[in-house]
Amino acid sequence: HKTEIKDQVYQLNEIYGIEGVNGTTVLTKDSIEQYCKICLDNMISIIVVPCRHMCLCVACSHGLARDANKIVCPVCRTPLEEIMLMF
Repeated sequence: HKTEIKDQVYQLNEIYGIEGVNGTTVLTKDSIEQYCKICLDNMISIIVVPCRHMCLCVACSHGLARDANKIVCPVCRTPLEEIMLMF
């Protein structure tokens, strides 16, 4: 999907890992799915690219960045190109 805002074209992509049962966004401490897939302690806030899984906390994403030779998505094992913080 693409959208245009003030003469700028933006590519819209789905993010996997933040949707609830009916497609609603769920980012609460009551949902176990919203915890980091590595440490299982912190809330997820990092999206990994290109697979677009939202599955890491900030602390664990820093750990992945230090181990640059082995950076893969913890959900699907796709080699990562980029990590993005979700606000």
